[in-house]
Amino acid sequence: MFQKTSDYLYGEITTTQDNYNLVEKLNTITITKYSDMKQMSSNIAKTIEDYNIQYVDVVQPLLQQIDEIEEKIAKFEEVAYRMDNITKQLVLKFKNLEKSVG
Repeated sequence: MFQKTSDYLYGEITTTQDNYNLVEKLNTITITKYSDMKQMSSNIAKTIEDYNIQYVDVVQPLLQQIDEIEEKIAKFEEVAYRMDNITKQLVLKFKNLEKSVG
């Protein structure tokens, strides 16, 4: 009877020790995973910071130039439409003068 009790207690202790060993391994794996995730997120943050610097230094000035060109084109179109209207009026006046002279 004492042997069976001893075997039972030994089994319980062994099982508990195995559980603690498993939890320890899981904790070690979790620590490693979180460390990897921390490193990855740090790299991502650095990359985003680099992209933001590139945006400010390169892309933003180019977008500014595009906006300025677009404004100049709009003004040029406005002048072209005015010149077209003036040309049409001059053609009409010239035709009217031709009719009255001729």
